[in-house]
Amino acid sequence: MHAKVEEALRKNPVKYTIHRHDAFSAPIHSPADFAAALGYDLGRITKTLLVRSVAGEMHTLLVAPMGKKIDFRGVAGLLAVKRIEVASGADLISLTGYPEKGVSPLGVTNLRIFMDQGLFDFPTILIGAGKAGVEIEIRPADLAGITGAIRAPLAVG
Repeated sequence: MHAKVEEALRKNPVKYTIHRHDAFSAPIHSPADFAAALGYDLGRITKTLLVRSVAGEMHTLLVAPMGKKIDFRGVAGLLAVKRIEVASGADLISLTGYPEKGVSPLGVTNLRIFMDQGLFDFPTILIGAGKAGVEIEIRPADLAGITGAIRAPLAVG
């Protein structure tokens, strides 16, 4: 787990579980493998994307369920910009400090964070822990409380 994630969890004592992909008997090669190993719906596994306005004047993090697409047009409307796109890997590292395969909304204090409203239908969700192959299982409301995330319709399909 990344030190920024550990610090965010230490400062905000909520119930969570750490899951390491290498601890499962079956290999975890995809989010679907991870969901199957846990016996969970794929929608409980999240992706955290750094997006930016096409003009480049703003960045934000989106936390959405795997298996669904981000409604880029709808999110652009939420952000009051013309269009958004996925930010570069260099932007991701410089703005969050996380690698592409381990992005976490925890420990990010310099960006607005949005969570898909559908995630709140689950008792817990799984987010990146800032390191590839490590996930944090946490209640959606607890994650929103820690990160200040805004609940919004982000995903379609």
